[in-house]
Amino acid sequence: EIRVSGKFDIFFVPFQISNEQLFSESKSWARRSVMVQLDFIAFDNPFYHPSITEFRNYQKWAMRAGKEIDRILYNSNFVAFESVRALQSEDQAFAARSVVGNGLDHLDDSLISSRKLNNKPQIGIVGTSFHHKNRIFGLETIRQLQESFPGAKLHLIGDTPNWGSSKILEESWLGDNSDLKDLVIDHGRLSEIEKSEILSSLDLLLVPSLSEGFGLAPFDGLPFGVPSIFAKLHSTFEVLPDPPVYLSLSD
Repeated sequence: EIRVSGKFDIFFVPFQISNEQLFSESKSWARRSVMVQLDFIAFDNPFYHPSITEFRNYQKWAMRAGKEIDRILYNSNFVAFESVRALQSEDQAFAARSVVGNGLDHLDDSLISSRKLNNKPQIGIVGTSFHHKNRIFGLETIRQLQESFPGAKLHLIGDTPNWGSSKILEESWLGDNSDLKDLVIDHGRLSEIEKSEILSSLDLLLVPSLSEGFGLAPFDGLPFGVPSIFAKLHSTFEVLPDPPVYLSLSD
């Protein structure tokens, strides 16, 4: 198609460019290139790469894309202002104008079923087991809850990445708290149908993430009337209609 028509008008990349191939294709295939910068978590942390060399390469291509891609879009103001630091951009106002959001609609309260707290609460954490998801906080929460709610359980829902996973820390924690092993259920990757079945049985979604370009997890529980409590360290606050209850991770 390119051979026939010359170039496309726009080459769109729905995630940050992390290698030379995508960068060169965006330049050669189209007259303009547009990229979405989801976050700067992997940009800032070498844990999310198999080697320091690949980490440095990731940073190099991100910074080059920041200077040469025609337009970078951001999911949130949180990420846009991070770009000023990470990509060494001087135009903070321009970054803010490029925030497009995720287009989520809020549910009508009348569609959300009311719920009663179970005397053995079922708590869930949704998301791939990256370090920044802070699932260790969830494990410690379940340990402390046993004093007031014996039998409370934690459901971990999400895949394990090749790099940057907290699974080793979680397994070490469970080794030190072997009496709680049966109260922590790691479901791994689930289909949407399977995930919905687990979510509908929960009393609370816990979102203790240290950083999110846009926190989707609180919205997973809404159709089932499951409330969320989360850390005030990411962009979820930008889209919620009312001041929420949030975690203090130092508590």
